[in-house]
Amino acid sequence: MSREERYQEELEQRIMKHGKKLRGLFNRSNARILAEINDLYARFAESGEELVSLIYNASRLDLILGSIRTILKELGQEEEQELRQAWADEFKRSILHHLYFIEQDFQVGVTIPQINPGMILANVERPWEGRHFSKRIRMRTDLLAAAMEDVITQAAVQGWGVSRTAKEITLRTSESWSSALRLARTELNRAAAQGQTTAYQANADIIGEKEFCATLDKRTSSQCRKADGKRYPLDYDTPENPGREGERIPNHPNCRSYWRPVIKSKVLERLERERSYRIGREERGYTPARTYEEWAKEKGIMF
Repeated sequence: MSREERYQEELEQRIMKHGKKLRGLFNRSNARILAEINDLYARFAESGEELVSLIYNASRLDLILGSIRTILKELGQEEEQELRQAWADEFKRSILHHLYFIEQDFQVGVTIPQINPGMILANVERPWEGRHFSKRIRMRTDLLAAAMEDVITQAAVQGWGVSRTAKEITLRTSESWSSALRLARTELNRAAAQGQTTAYQANADIIGEKEFCATLDKRTSSQCRKADGKRYPLDYDTPENPGREGERIPNHPNCRSYWRPVIKSKVLERLERERSYRIGREERGYTPARTYEEWAKEKGIMF
């Protein structure tokens, strides 16, 4: 297994960890909505009114729906904040880890680009398929609010009890969480791929191209399988040289593809000559290390 493949496996673990954090956010929001629903049923039970009267009273219906929209808006804001931070962390991690991979695999010194907040923000804000993830989150939040309204209307018309209504509300929340996890996987893989591209472009003196690598298993999409092994210029799939449909990363939601560096042949030849002449590691700018942490410490990297 290559270092890049191992990185993708570890990335999936980080994505699932992020998903658990999202699950907590969604569960708390769902609990708040269920509290509103329970309170609604309690008020109708106390007044002796039938729940169906709710749909004929616009002000009362708007009141409960307004509370739910507020809860979901706050959920969307929290989700976006968490994803922004995870995206920035993954982008930085990818740049540095893939530079470490190059240095250790080819025993050649690498150039570490300056990673600052402006650079990170510029990459975070790049949209995928015409939409930034913040807009996708807002759209999904609006859809969830509409689904909640449908549940409450159905509950009133069909005379559902509070347990049935709560079950339907929780189901819609769970479905939205699954969608949020799919978005996170897509975006964090995009962050990792953009980090790779940034690392490779900073070392264009030794890296000539990048190769598309699909994660090959039963879940591999046809477009990623078809693109597997193809090579591209270092600026490919960037704002300056946008990727073609079916040949970009991510290619689709839940995409797990990644890039691999292609070292220039003349660099490989030079390295072979240097080794044959027993030119030292220090003269080649190569920092040997058993782990990324050890390498980062030697390089003076603080994160």
